[in-house]
Amino acid sequence: MRQKKSGQIAFGGVMAGLALVVMLLGGIFPLATFCAPAIGGALVMLAAAECGARLAWGMYAAIALVSLWLVPDLEMGMIFACFLGYYPLVKPLLDCIRRPLLRWGAKLLLFNGAVRCMYFLLLVLFPVGYLIAEMGSYGRGMVMVLLALANLAFCVYDRALCGVLQLYMLRLHPLLCRRGRG
Repeated sequence: MRQKKSGQIAFGGVMAGLALVVMLLGGIFPLATFCAPAIGGALVMLAAAECGARLAWGMYAAIALVSLWLVPDLEMGMIFACFLGYYPLVKPLLDCIRRPLLRWGAKLLLFNGAVRCMYFLLLVLFPVGYLIAEMGSYGRGMVMVLLALANLAFCVYDRALCGVLQLYMLRLHPLLCRRGRG
């Protein structure tokens, strides 16, 4: 049985608040530049599972805007806004592609397009000084190695999202449904 609309909105609000807290706390730890948006995206996915895609898309947009405005690390906010925030909502559509090679090709094309777009914005349109200096110190070969590692990390993230959703549906969802009835 589906939750009432007010329960869905409340759950979405709690997940959005939690995702924002994760994004804000991400500025404390250097590696969190990539981890915090990934966790935020997983929380958006859980909201989609519980409340539907429509509410989750609104939640993603709100988190992305507030993150870009409040999170001190612009790169972290852009990673969430440009890819990791919405990918868990697009993933079910991509997972419907029957041929594995075509499915992974579409996922990697989306990922690489989003990464290139994001770094174009960060390096050219809205130049971020520390990022320009950091990227300038790398050679072309090192940038290609980093992109290859990013693709590998994305594949791991894609698989991890499946596990997180399974764990949520098996362990936490039944608890939420039981509390909602009683």
